[in-house]
Amino acid sequence: MIVLFFGSSSCEKCEQAYIVLSELLEAKDLVYIDSGAEETQDLCDHYDVDSLPHVVVINDAWETAYEIRDLKFLPELVAFLRE
Repeated sequence: MIVLFFGSSSCEKCEQAYIVLSELLEAKDLVYIDSGAEETQDLCDHYDVDSLPHVVVINDAWETAYEIRDLKFLPELVAFLRE
């Protein structure tokens, strides 16, 4: 499982969510993607990133297993990742 975390250094909510997830996951399982960087635009387009933070959980078959677009769903994501 890999967790793609789309955020921005200027997004306070992103920083808060990233701290929570980084404490829960090993560093190799959590990938931070700067949504404002030009080189990540194709990836942001692929996952329809239109708000931040945006988190996508990829399973071992490289399929989207879970996705959140709003911090109000962070507790459900944390519960999913602990399963």
